[in-house]
Amino acid sequence: MGIYTIYDNTEIDNQIDFFLNVIIEKIFTVINPNEIKSIVLCGGFGRGEGSVFFNNEQVQPINDFDITIFPRKNLNIFKLRYSEQLESVAQELVNIIPIKQIDLGIGDQRKFIIRTLRPFFTINAFEFIHGHRVLFGKSNIHNLKYFYKSHKIPIAEGVKYLYTRGSGLLIPLLDTYQNSSLINNLNTYIEINKARLAIGDSYLIRYRKYHFSYQKRIEIAKKINFNQLENGNTFKQMYLNALEWKLTPTSISEINLEIELKSTIEHFLNYALWYESERIKKYFHSTNEYIRYKLDISNHSKSERKLYDLSKGLYLLSIFFNENNYSDSLNEKLFSIHKNDPIKHNLEYLTKKYLKEFHPGGIVKQLITS
Repeated sequence: MGIYTIYDNTEIDNQIDFFLNVIIEKIFTVINPNEIKSIVLCGGFGRGEGSVFFNNEQVQPINDFDITIFPRKNLNIFKLRYSEQLESVAQELVNIIPIKQIDLGIGDQRKFIIRTLRPFFTINAFEFIHGHRVLFGKSNIHNLKYFYKSHKIPIAEGVKYLYTRGSGLLIPLLDTYQNSSLINNLNTYIEINKARLAIGDSYLIRYRKYHFSYQKRIEIAKKINFNQLENGNTFKQMYLNALEWKLTPTSISEINLEIELKSTIEHFLNYALWYESERIKKYFHSTNEYIRYKLDISNHSKSERKLYDLSKGLYLLSIFFNENNYSDSLNEKLFSIHKNDPIKHNLEYLTKKYLKEFHPGGIVKQLITS
């Protein structure tokens, strides 16, 4: 095991160290270090399971760098002062470092303590506590690991995974739809792999077997069956393959991405309907039936209302897969579009509108302005 990946290779660790130092120095150009309590690396690289290609002594990170900055005091003022500046810094850094995206967030360590008093918490909080590395300053949030147990992750967190990873598939779909050619083959496959991971990860969450480590998830998935699903063995193998590629990515030059993307969307939509049918205890025959149900229940259920906005991505994904799923009435309700505005009743406009709300930075920003 290395520091940032599963490869025991000092060259990889040294190059990632170099990239991270560049990021920290860039942060310090806009924020005085004295205002910062700590800078923390989370995500795959924070857990020591980052994805990289390593060729000719050159490291190409496949994961994003997920970095959180914790201020010493005055969190709200800190956010007002630096949020936009950090977004600009992140954009500048992707032109310097060979990586798809760098996320620079601002966090509040007190929230991790408050969450220990609750009966459940988000999967993001769970993974952060169990897998992070302090790059600057001091942090003691690792002491909270005992309180963050996987069985406290609510099943609804699996829905969030499905919504967010499914929305990621819209990025290469929109790129193809409008002939932008902004998304390369590798980034398309990364989104495909994320969607496949979301299927298996949410399944483990559903049955209280989720683990923060990809390596442990492989061990768990090999031992359990996916018999609750039709074609369960297919889903299981898809998940195991996705985990393996995430840890040790290999060349995709021989992969037919068009076929893989279409197949993944079909499996993903079928699985999402199964998952929600199980969670809500109501069988859904189609994505549109499910979305109409979400529209109704979001009016009177606080917990479902939080998930409502993300469900728009699933609807758009279903249209890309089958244009017969297109519905003017759903467009009007989901996206607040007047029925007599034909310019806005088209898939490209709706997808851009959603992606702008869902993840406006990085490559998405280029896509929605092209």
